[in-house]
Amino acid sequence: MIPTPFTVQHYAFVAGAKDAHGNPVVTYTPLLTAPGIGRKVAGWSGASTAEPPLAGHDRVVVDLELMVPKGFPARARDKIRIAEQPVAGLYEVVGDPRDFTASPFKGPLGRGWGYVLTLRRTDG
Repeated sequence: MIPTPFTVQHYAFVAGAKDAHGNPVVTYTPLLTAPGIGRKVAGWSGASTAEPPLAGHDRVVVDLELMVPKGFPARARDKIRIAEQPVAGLYEVVGDPRDFTASPFKGPLGRGWGYVLTLRRTDG
C-alpha cells in the first residue's frame, strides 16, 4: 500500500448545476468558500510554471502532479486545495487520472499503487 502522509482538500465538480433561473452554473460540493473534503495523498511533484514573455502580462500558470492512492475520487474539473508551501493554492484537476493500478510489477509500494492527477493553477 502506498503511504499517504499528506492531506489535501477535495471539491467535486457538479455537472449540470443550474441557478434559480435555470441557467447553467459552475459549482462544487462542498462550495469553494467552505473547507473541502480532506483526502490523504502520497505527495506531489515539484511545480512547473509558465509566464508568457509579453510586456505587461502578469499571468502565471502553475502545473504539478499529485500522487494519490487507489480509490481516490477526483476527476477532471474537480478542485484540489493544497495548504503546504511553496505549492499552496487551489488547483483544478486537468484531464483524467493516469492509472497505475494495473501494473504487473510488484515493487516496494506493492502492485499497482494508485493514480497521478495533473493539477493546474492560474494566477493573474
